Amino acid sequence: MVSDMVGSYLKVCGRGDVGVGQMKSFTVGGKQLLVVNIDGNYYVVSNVCTHAGGDLSKGRLDGNVVECPRHHARFDVITGKVVSKPKVGFLRPDIKDLKVYQVKVVDDDVMAVVE
Repeated sequence: MVSDMVGSYLKVCGRGDVGVGQMKSFTVGGKQLLVVNIDGNYYVVSNVCTHAGGDLSKGRLDGNVVECPRHHARFDVITGKVVSKPKVGFLRPDIKDLKVYQVKVVDDDVMAVVE
């Protein structure tokens, strides 16, 4: 664990665990996290879709947007913002943005403030 002014960073994975243009899920501190590597930059968000709890790591990554495999809600993994709502028939239920975790890379470790 590495302390910082904003909180304590925990190791989520190694840099080599998530290739460029890929995403992978990890559980750290009891939280399900999604690590995404975009052009060598790492982003960590909640791995659980805010609509119906879908596993985002089983979805599709298109640039910086992940699509939930259950109802196709889409989220920007850099900001956590909802890009498009889920598709459930003619309904487009309101959903919350994903939780975004502060990230830094120390040596070969991808670390995040997991609170």
